[in-house]
Amino acid sequence: MEFDERVIRDFNDRGLIWLFESPSIFGDLVKLLSAELAAKLDFSRAERINRSLVPDTLYKQEADLIYQIPYLKEKGEVLVTLISENQSRPDRQMWLRYLSYEVRIWEQQKRLWEDSPSPRPPLKLTPIIPILIYTGGRAWNPKIHPSDVMDLLPDIQEFVPQYKTIVLNLRKISASILELSDSNLARLFLVLKSVEAPLETLTPLLTDAVRALEMSPLEKDGECIRALHFLLLLVRHKRSVDEREPLFEQIAQAGTTRREEIKNMVRTDAQVLMEQGAIRGKAEGKMEGKMEGKVEGKAEGRKQMFLALLDSRFGTVPAETLKRVLELPDSLIDPLFKEALNASSLLELGL
Repeated sequence: MEFDERVIRDFNDRGLIWLFESPSIFGDLVKLLSAELAAKLDFSRAERINRSLVPDTLYKQEADLIYQIPYLKEKGEVLVTLISENQSRPDRQMWLRYLSYEVRIWEQQKRLWEDSPSPRPPLKLTPIIPILIYTGGRAWNPKIHPSDVMDLLPDIQEFVPQYKTIVLNLRKISASILELSDSNLARLFLVLKSVEAPLETLTPLLTDAVRALEMSPLEKDGECIRALHFLLLLVRHKRSVDEREPLFEQIAQAGTTRREEIKNMVRTDAQVLMEQGAIRGKAEGKMEGKMEGKVEGKAEGRKQMFLALLDSRFGTVPAETLKRVLELPDSLIDPLFKEALNASSLLELGL
C-alpha cells in the first residue's frame, strides 16, 4: 500500500485519522466504544463518503473522516463522523461545531433530492453518529451537549435540542479495558497511551503489539501493514532522536514475516522527511534572495505567497507539489493564484 507523505510530516495532526481510513480498524473503534451499536452495522460494506456531499471548506476544517455504513440486518444506512482533537484542553463548544456540520450535510442531501427527477420518493435524511477522539491531557466530560453552554431553568430544559456525541478520551481510557479487548486497535491504543513513558514500560507493549499484528488473518493484511506503520510513526514523532533507531530495530526484530517490510517503512519515512527538508531549504534560500532585493528573489517570494495560499486552502502541501511550484515559470503564478481561490483540490489545479 502507498503511504500519504502528509501523514509522515504531520503525524500529530493526521496520524489517527489516517489509521482509521481502514474500514476494519474503524469498525474496531466503534466496537470498543459501543458494542451494541457496532452489532447493528455492516462494516464489511463501509465506504468513505463521497466528498461531493460535503462542502470542501467544511470537510477540511471540521469533518476529519466520514463513513457511510449500511445496517447489518435492515435496509438503510448511517453516517458515522470522526473528529480527532489534540488540543491541550476540552472545547465546550464542540457540540455546536458538530451540529452545524451535520445540518450542512442534511441540507446538501435535501438539495440532491430536490434536483433528482420526478416522481421523487419521500425525502429521507441519513442519521449521523458523531465520534470524538480527544488526545489532550485534561479530563473531558463525556457529555457534549448544548446545555453545557446555556443558563437553564428546570422548565426550560425541554426546549434544548437533544444531542449525543460518543467521546473517547485516550488519556483516560483504562488500560485494563484495552487489555480485555482482542482487537489490534486496543493494542495500538495501549502503545499510544504509553508512547512517552520510560522505555522499560514502552518496549514490551511494542513487542506484544507487533507479534499480535503478525498473527492477524490474511484478509486483514492491509490493516496489519497500516497498524505497523502507525507504530513506527509513533516512535518517530514521540521519542527522542537517540531512542528511535533502537526502537525501530526492536519493532523489526519482534516481527518475523514482515521484518524486511518494517525496515523498508522506516527507510521510506526517513527519505520523505529528508526530501521535504531539502525542498523547504531551497525555498527558504530563495526567500532570502527576495529579502536582499534581488529580482529572482522577488519572483520566488511570489511563489512562497502562492504556496502559503495552497497550504491554507488544501492543507500541508506535498513535497512533489512544492517542487513543481518552485519550477513553474513566473508568468504562471498570478493566473494560478486566481484559479486556486475557487479550485476544490490540488488536482484541479494540475498540481
